[in-house]
Amino acid sequence: MDLPKKVTVLVDTREKYPFLFPSTVTFYPYHAGHTSHVFKIKAQKSRMPEGDYTIENQSSKVLIERKGSFSELASNFFTKDWKRTTNAIARFATATENPYLLLEAPPTGFCTPSGTRIEPERVLDAFLACVIKWKLHLIWTGRITASSSRRNMGKILIHIMLQHIYGRSSPEYLHKNYGEFLDIGQNVG
Repeated sequence: MDLPKKVTVLVDTREKYPFLFPSTVTFYPYHAGHTSHVFKIKAQKSRMPEGDYTIENQSSKVLIERKGSFSELASNFFTKDWKRTTNAIARFATATENPYLLLEAPPTGFCTPSGTRIEPERVLDAFLACVIKWKLHLIWTGRITASSSRRNMGKILIHIMLQHIYGRSSPEYLHKNYGEFLDIGQNVG
């Protein structure tokens, strides 16, 4: 498979504090063994029907939706917005093969009382029910504010998306190219 020299990361126009993306990333696709490929990266704002981040023309393969806080989730699930929220999550989850939900909130928000009138455990259970029902991949980061951390997370998101688009994860590819690495821990337990 020929890999393109550049990819465009689409960022939804409604993202208030989008992650930052490096101008290049070095990628190690499964099908190429340990041979690297350098992608030039361009970030572009775009009104996206579902999700907040994807690679241009690849939303059917991978989408990433970001939720920014405990308060946002409480508002999404326990106000008059709840139907719109659950319908949006359902559309998001069925629009792509690999839906990722990135939660940028510290886990402690779900364990201690907050400024909302809703019990943290109710918010956690509603959130996890959606994650499980729609088989969402969950990325839980905690709050990311520093530019360097936002850029590092952007780089990680690019690698996640590239693996789904250009990587290979079949058992044959994985064993052929990463067999020794992946066999570690097989007999544990």
